[in-house]
Amino acid sequence: MFRTPLQKKDYMSTDNLIIDSTNTFYKTFFIAGKNPRMNSKGERIESVDAFLNTVSRLLEKFTPKNVFVVCDKKLNPSVPSFRQTTTDNSYKAQRPKIEGIEHLFYQEDKAYRVLGALGIKLLQPYSLEADDVIGWLVSTHRNQKNIIVSSDSDFYQFVDENTQIWNTKELVTIDTVKTKTGVPPDRYVLYKSIKGDVSDNIRGVTGYGTVNAARVAIMDDITVEFNPEQLMVVEHNKSLIDLTNSATMQAGELDSYEAQLKAQQQAVPSQSAFKTITSEYELRTAYSTFNVWTRLYESNILSRLISTL
Repeated sequence: MFRTPLQKKDYMSTDNLIIDSTNTFYKTFFIAGKNPRMNSKGERIESVDAFLNTVSRLLEKFTPKNVFVVCDKKLNPSVPSFRQTTTDNSYKAQRPKIEGIEHLFYQEDKAYRVLGALGIKLLQPYSLEADDVIGWLVSTHRNQKNIIVSSDSDFYQFVDENTQIWNTKELVTIDTVKTKTGVPPDRYVLYKSIKGDVSDNIRGVTGYGTVNAARVAIMDDITVEFNPEQLMVVEHNKSLIDLTNSATMQAGELDSYEAQLKAQQQAVPSQSAFKTITSEYELRTAYSTFNVWTRLYESNILSRLISTL
């Protein structure tokens, strides 16, 4: 399979590459899924290949020292999150079930097994969401260079001189956030708390859309704008949207993250395991581009991933 090499201008360098894997996998699933491909066992594999190709391109582009792949699959899904309990389960309750989603889940699990063979370990929420894990990772690595790979605008709140977002189309910087929202990143949580978030079923302050929310969010004192009832709405929404310390609001979350990180530090990349698994799943694209993964390994990008954090 021919693969167009990256140009010199396309390369960047970062300390931590944080991949919102469910978000990224959804995108590859709905593109690659238009042309389903089965292996000899009757298993759909087209999205596994596409996702692995995306990850290898990200490794080439950003030459990271550490890679964190974070998914939405909860380790303890039976426990309700604080967002559910504080909203009477209205949080994200309006989202419809996606047709064919079962094909995504088992392909996603296969992709994570392949990445595990490369020394890249999956980080999962205990009973919250991938957003909370990513928020915790960024907050604990504020003094390092971070690239978040996601199209989710919730991560705008973390953008600063050290942290940027790659949404596959552009690098989201401080100026990008200002242009798109009208507010700087450090006011994004307030802005969204006022405006609300339809996709998460979070109702904002009545009468305050994008323009008015931005106008108020940059004010020094929003109490001159809002009455006590409106302020309560804003404060409640901030507790749902702010990802900086959200993991501390749920029992078991931080202990789980730290245990998973400890396990990641012990991971060892294995070229032979990669070849065995890709052959087992009949991942033609991943197997045929093995030279790309070999180059990543030999250039020390893969072999150095697991370092002291």
